[in-house]
Formats: sequence, structure tokens, C-alpha cells
Amino acid sequence: GDLVNKGPNSAGVVAFLRQQGAHCVRGNHDDSCLRELSKYKRNAGCKLPDKYSYIQDFTEADILWYENMPLTIRLPELSPPILIVHAGIVPRIPLMKQKVDDMLRMRRVKLKLKQRRTCGFGCWLYKKLTFQKQDGADDSQDFETFIKPDPSATPWAKEFSIDGGSAILPDSDESPHIFFGHDAKLGLQQAPCATGLDTGCCYGKSLSGAVVEISPDATWDTKIISVAAKAKSTASMEEKVGTSLEKINQIEIAT
Repeated sequence: GDLVNKGPNSAGVVAFLRQQGAHCVRGNHDDSCLRELSKYKRNAGCKLPDKYSYIQDFTEADILWYENMPLTIRLPELSPPILIVHAGIVPRIPLMKQKVDDMLRMRRVKLKLKQRRTCGFGCWLYKKLTFQKQDGADDSQDFETFIKPDPSATPWAKEFSIDGGSAILPDSDESPHIFFGHDAKLGLQQAPCATGLDTGCCYGKSLSGAVVEISPDATWDTKIISVAAKAKSTASMEEKVGTSLEKINQIEIAT
């Protein structure tokens, strides 16, 4: 995900990946771009924000491919199954009941606390919510989700991996291993049930990928490959999403 707004040639990235037949998941920057694209298509000739001026360079084929980019890619036939998402998955919530904004933007989670008054004492006691059964899960989640880093919350991948993950896929009884990006501040994350691959390439760090080697019995192993970035991307440094990493980059630009 995040094919756009991370370098000098966003339209070229979309065209290249389409031409290569790549399978990609939608990221938060893709989602924002598609919103601007929708406005542009409804109001022909309207002025695009400078940040999204590259939309004019999309071909019809690019637009069709880009608009159909899914939120997740899953490989349920593998053991364990693989799920690919841009930002994250809330633990213990079935995939079909995950919130779109969490899958695009979440970084951390924190277990909610429930208040109840005790008889005769007039004080508040707090206790952790009892986990709902998966088939009864709804929008009332056991976890509070966080877009920005919060010291009181836990990286979602670590929380998801507790007790061996959870069977959230509709077509598998096994907990998936989730590959994701989005969180450049934490860098490479290797939890038992999730792998985070955003290692800050556009911030001058490195580009990382996972090569999955599948055995005949459908089990698999993975190898992480990282390549150092040649330079920082000016386009990505202009993004102001409030993370500490981006604030550091802005200070470096100013000095």
C-alpha cells in the first residue's frame, strides 16, 4: 500500500505496478488519493490540490486498476494462512467485521477497561472486558485503536500474537500470519503472528520485503531482504501526519 505521495512520480508508480500485474493492498495514502480522484471525476475541470496534481497523469487503465485495489489479500490455502494488510488488524475481531479505518491507519491498540460500581462502597473498580466470542463480535470492540504512537498502547502486532493469534479469517480455522507496512517509526517488526515491513525507505533508511518460500505441504518459511535507500524523498518529508519520525525529518529540512 501507499503507492502515492511517497516520492516524485506517484502516477509512474501506479502505472508500473499495473503493467507488471502486481497485487497490492490499499493504504491510507491511496485511500486519500482515491477520494480526490472521485471528486475530480465528478467535477470535470476542477483544480486539484498541488499534492494530488499527478492524478491528471493517470490513464483510464491506471484508474480502473487503482480503484479496484483491495483492502486485504489473503492466502488461506497456506499453513498458517497469510493475510496482507496495509496498517493492521484488531485482535480477535473477524476480518469481515474489521473497521476500514483501522486497516488503513492503525498502529497500536489498548484493551478497554470497563467501569462498574460496587454495592455499598461508592468507589469505582476497573476490570478488563471479557473477550466476546468471534461469532458474536460487532463494532463494539474490546480494543481501543490508535493512529498516532501512544506510550500507553501496544503495537497491534504484538497484541495479536498473544496466545498464538486468533482465527479471524472466514475460510480458515487457523490463525493467519499477517504481513503489513505503515509503521515506519517502529521499523521492522517480527512478532510470532505478524511481520511489519515498513523500514522507512522514503525517509532515507531501507526498503524491506519478505520472500515467502512455500513447501509442497503448504507450510512456508520467509526470508527478509532489506536494501538501503539511496536518498530521502522530499515528497514524503512534506507529509505531516504527526509521527515522531516525520517531525525529525522536518527538523532536518529546516536545518
